[in-house]
Amino acid sequence: MERNEAQQELTFIKKVMEDSQRTVVDNGRQYVLWSVLVLVGIAIKYLLDSLRSSLNPVWLWAPLIAGGWLMSILLQRRTYSEIRVKTLAQRTLEAVWTGWLIAIPILTLVGYFSGAIESWAISPVVATLLGSACFATGRITGSAWLCGAGCLWWAGGIVMFLVPGAHSVAVLGGMFVLLQMIPGIILYKRWKADVCRRNHE
Repeated sequence: MERNEAQQELTFIKKVMEDSQRTVVDNGRQYVLWSVLVLVGIAIKYLLDSLRSSLNPVWLWAPLIAGGWLMSILLQRRTYSEIRVKTLAQRTLEAVWTGWLIAIPILTLVGYFSGAIESWAISPVVATLLGSACFATGRITGSAWLCGAGCLWWAGGIVMFLVPGAHSVAVLGGMFVLLQMIPGIILYKRWKADVCRRNHE
């Protein structure tokens, strides 16, 4: 009797996780948003460098990150108003990326401002953290290609750590385009198609 009850509980848990994966809100908007913000920041940085500006990088990135947080919250609310559901997988996914959005400013802005992290190390640190977030997202949603993207972020982080230099910022920008922006656009198209399909069922 106890064995049957345990089997039923396991079956129920498996079904909940499968349903959560099917309805998880990973529409790619956040990927595109943060990619655009990072690319804007990198472009402004190179412009300031060419003008030999003495502006502290903290004053460039702090407003971009703060604005990103605000837009991210607004996008999240809009998403939930469209799908009207928040699954276990979605809550887990949300926690992963919220943790990333908190860790990045601490390590980059606070770390750099305090002198604990040098400017050249910021790019590989960001890549390493993004690799963890992408890999976790892939495991939660059952997406092999997101797990692969996480591994590529890690590989890029290792290369930038081993071969430091001013080029790391440009490498990070390229990785954002290839591993965040383009996948974000693909995820958004798939998500829209899935929402339309569920609305017509």
